[in-house]
Amino acid sequence: MPFVFYKDVDSDQLVTYRVQDFTEDRHADVIQHYRENFVDDEPLAASRKISSSKVAMAEIVAFWSWCLEQRMTVVCYKDGSDEIVGANLLHVATPEKSISSGTYVLRTCRTAVTVKTSDPKPAAQE
Repeated sequence: MPFVFYKDVDSDQLVTYRVQDFTEDRHADVIQHYRENFVDDEPLAASRKISSSKVAMAEIVAFWSWCLEQRMTVVCYKDGSDEIVGANLLHVATPEKSISSGTYVLRTCRTAVTVKTSDPKPAAQE
């Protein structure tokens, strides 16, 4: 049986949602929404048991906060309400925000990751 996503899970009534740009005043609310609904449900986070590690939670909350600072996030609300029902934390990688080459240890996964980047071409001088 397919899921019907436009019905309220509590009342089975049709619900209208609105999606809008993230606003700074909802920073803590989006972080809390992700704490309650993401780390135990998202397959990679759940398999690494991120919610049971203080270090891992601190790292992922820092990443979420960084994403929110990029001002690319959209938030979904029940129409006529301020209740957050979803959010999409987005960011754009640009040469100015790129990760430098090197080896990074992801403590939450106990894995070393090597990142190799090419330097952007220097700007043409006039």
